[in-house]
Amino acid sequence: MIISRSRAGAGNGCPVCTAEPVQSRFAGRQVSQTIKSVTDNQNTKERHDMTTVKSTMSAKAVNSGINQEAEIAVENNAGSESMANGGRHRDRLAFYHPNSAGTGAAMQLEPRLNRKDADRYNCFFLEMAAQRSVAVRENDKVAPAGFDWANKLTVKLDFTDICEMLGVLEGRVEKMGGQRNGLFHKSSNATTVISFQKAEKGGYFLGLSRKVNGAESASRVNMTLSDVEATGLRAIFQAGLFFITFHSHFAQ
Repeated sequence: MIISRSRAGAGNGCPVCTAEPVQSRFAGRQVSQTIKSVTDNQNTKERHDMTTVKSTMSAKAVNSGINQEAEIAVENNAGSESMANGGRHRDRLAFYHPNSAGTGAAMQLEPRLNRKDADRYNCFFLEMAAQRSVAVRENDKVAPAGFDWANKLTVKLDFTDICEMLGVLEGRVEKMGGQRNGLFHKSSNATTVISFQKAEKGGYFLGLSRKVNGAESASRVNMTLSDVEATGLRAIFQAGLFFITFHSHFAQ
């Protein structure tokens, strides 16, 4: 044992000298730990920086996607202007079908629920307008197509009218009005015909025509609703029938 201590002490016989290699190893471990800590901190910072960059890029991509979707929505729903010029309202269902030939059409459906029975409403108002201009793209901006709402055709859909349309939407009948080829609404000065039936090439044909008494020809607007649009229309009509029928229960 004595010989071993002497050799460990580098031959000087001093017991204190035996601690130098231990201190060196301890100092070496401290340096290694310090280097590792610095390296870990740098790696953590780099990962954080990369995460920040990715988040920024992702946010920019999302914003870009939102802007692109907004532009597409403007193109697909062209004509979203004021009521006078043709447009959509939050309290109305609207379908816009413009085309490059300028022969498209648009429709709006609005519920009218009155608190007083004497007002004689409690129905849906259906409005249709022909396309008056085509969409134009200039300098990466789109001027949407316009619709002739100033000369729109309007008809009131009551309980029976809605049930007729639901019969078509639910596949119970081919077209509303049966052999009459539509439903006729007569007023003191004009006759309006509502046409609604399953289209031959898919979707549903919807049309309005109005002929003023004494006029030689009638004004017509028509469009074909997609199956998706027809699904939403059916749901709205089904829910709306209840409120149209029992409106007085909700009057204040």
